[in-house]
Amino acid sequence: MALKIFDQDKRDNFYAELGALSSLNIENPKEGESNDDKPLIRYLGQFSLKEKVGDKEKKTYNILMEFGEFDLDEYFAVNKPPERYEEIMSFWRNLFKIARALQIVHNFSYHGGGHYDG
Repeated sequence: MALKIFDQDKRDNFYAELGALSSLNIENPKEGESNDDKPLIRYLGQFSLKEKVGDKEKKTYNILMEFGEFDLDEYFAVNKPPERYEEIMSFWRNLFKIARALQIVHNFSYHGGGHYDG
């Protein structure tokens, strides 16, 4: 698992990222689709945490996601390229899923009307 932590002054970024994850619908696959079909890591949950640091109270906002084994560059370094027709077609279908997810993230607008660069 991976934990992404936002300090209290980055609260708007936290909510914008939650919105982006929701727009990808990573946490809830469609009927007949497993999370294994998703090209990105899964969103597992979120929580906030208050703690006292000296005489001040500090609040963090946290997103819990599954940990990705590889980035795309590492994947290509470890796995040989597809050779058979079925492998090539599967490769390109999956790569287009990644491209679609990236398009959604790059075009995501949050409730404030702006774009989020997280």
